[in-house]
Amino acid sequence: MSQTRTSKENTVVEEGRYWDPHAVKGHLEKGKTWERMSIRDDCGNMFKSKFGDIDFTSKNTEYYKFNGVMQSKRKSEAWEIAKRITRERGIPNYNPDLHLHGVQMGQRMLQTYKITGLEREWAGAEDTPAHPGWVPGTGIYGIEMDDVNYENNMAMQQSRDDISRTSINGMNIPHETIERRFGKEVTPETINTYMEMLNHNLGAGALIQEHVTETNPELVKDCYAIMFTGDDDVADAIDPRFITNIDTHFPEYQATQLKDQIKDKIYQVCRIPTMALRTSDGGLARAWVGQQASLAFVGAYDIPAGDAVTSDFVFTIKHGDVVFTGTALPYRRAQRVNSIGGVPYGYYADICQSSRTPEAIKGLDGGIDPVKVTVEALTPGCVLTDQGWLHNYLAGGSSSWASYVMSVYTDEILEDPSYYGADWGMHHYKCGVGEVPNTLKNGMEIAEVVGQHFLASYDLYPAMCETHFGGSQRFLLQCAAIGAATGCLTGDTDLGQTMWMYNTHIQKEHCMRLGFYGHDMQDQMGCGHNSSYRSDQGSPYELRNMNFPDQAMHVGHVGGYVGICGGSAHARGAAYSTNPVIKLAFADHEHIQFDWRYPRREYGRGALHDFMPAGERSVVCPPYAGGITANIPPMYEKKR
Repeated sequence: MSQTRTSKENTVVEEGRYWDPHAVKGHLEKGKTWERMSIRDDCGNMFKSKFGDIDFTSKNTEYYKFNGVMQSKRKSEAWEIAKRITRERGIPNYNPDLHLHGVQMGQRMLQTYKITGLEREWAGAEDTPAHPGWVPGTGIYGIEMDDVNYENNMAMQQSRDDISRTSINGMNIPHETIERRFGKEVTPETINTYMEMLNHNLGAGALIQEHVTETNPELVKDCYAIMFTGDDDVADAIDPRFITNIDTHFPEYQATQLKDQIKDKIYQVCRIPTMALRTSDGGLARAWVGQQASLAFVGAYDIPAGDAVTSDFVFTIKHGDVVFTGTALPYRRAQRVNSIGGVPYGYYADICQSSRTPEAIKGLDGGIDPVKVTVEALTPGCVLTDQGWLHNYLAGGSSSWASYVMSVYTDEILEDPSYYGADWGMHHYKCGVGEVPNTLKNGMEIAEVVGQHFLASYDLYPAMCETHFGGSQRFLLQCAAIGAATGCLTGDTDLGQTMWMYNTHIQKEHCMRLGFYGHDMQDQMGCGHNSSYRSDQGSPYELRNMNFPDQAMHVGHVGGYVGICGGSAHARGAAYSTNPVIKLAFADHEHIQFDWRYPRREYGRGALHDFMPAGERSVVCPPYAGGITANIPPMYEKKR
């Protein structure tokens, strides 16, 4: 249905899909026009909260008057803690006097930050495993950069764990093997029995064997198994405790697409214990589930454990139809499947569930907002690929990169040019999101307009330059905004990514340089390679990952690629970016520890120390408080 929209210039534009001003300006009244620069106004308010009541258009600033690290609550707390540790251990610990060869960090203002966009949300108030219900529309302000350091933020660590500990198995092959090789009947009742047994032994309990150890359930309470299927009759017959209801988790048009793709296949999704994952890598998930699922099948279907046919069956559940969240890595990086370094960009986009939230779907007058999907998807994309993978694992480190990529999800700055580009494009091309013809000419036109707008913002507001302290950081944001606007207007991921690369030349012509050594290497050659037929250069972006040759070690890029994959798919009306199985496997926000519908909100709660991670071991640690160890064992009490 064609709808009308009144622009700031009072021009009525016919669109196939309505652009959602609700997601831009908060709770607007129906019929009220959207002020194009509203988010820039929010940026101005943000600058005042950071720097005080200053003229954020001024090119002058001051240094050496901020009392060093003592201006930071987190760093001053860390210093006091380090002094105690040094006294107790006798070995020096953290000492801010060593930051700059004898000069403390903090000779310029150590900024605080705001998580972007939370005030414009109005849904997602349900309780989740990590925390009780959230009040939508609540903003998170005043966080420090240390609060979003990967080591300090439990939500960031949990998002990585929840990807790596997920094992997805197609169940049709095991079911057919049971019926054809063992002569057993597979019914909804037997499936329910199997699922109950699997949830018993996946984390804590033993099956089949006597005199074996079991695990304290409190340690592994984040461990569970569920199913999903595209067949409504089968889904209705399975115990609702064990099934993800596609119709209730997704809007109608997305649910229809997903069920059409899955059809009558049944998939099992297991999350192994976070604690177990921390002793290994993502490859453990398949082995863990293969072992426990085999035992559950043996118990549920009375399968003889020693027969030769049993080994054939075990192969079907361990290897027959397994969907990995990430591919195995090269030998020099030495991690197995399900590592965050091997997750394709399109899978990251599908893991993020923001495309099914009311903010991205309903909005004002039922309009869709692909920019919302883009910025939500690129947030965990940046956190996991930059902080979790490139920095913590490949480079080896515990600091600094958080402050690099936090610019994409803080302070409202990325939203301004992204929405500006989408709004300009709909006025210019007289169409809705996802409907601009995906030609190179159109892509270059969008990129140039958004790029000029972004560069002008840095010229107009030097406070933005202070907020984004490095050229490569500013380059990342401009590229992400251009890719987001292009992908959202055309619905074409590859064109959005190509315009990211094209921006390299726009910005280099303007600034003469982009960032540190080799930072722009893959961008300089990206435009040509994106159109290449060679598999190591021209693969669809959705299928590339961190080990793609052009992109093996590049700071501040991959998160943007992830966001463009997600936003482009949403703009063209797709329920998923790359794989419907991955999309459905992470849809159970009521069970999984990290709520993938609202990644920014989750990371913000982690920054507030308000996110409870899984895998905590306090139940088996002194002073033996709570759980089955509430009473101190007599022998231990006697020794004391």
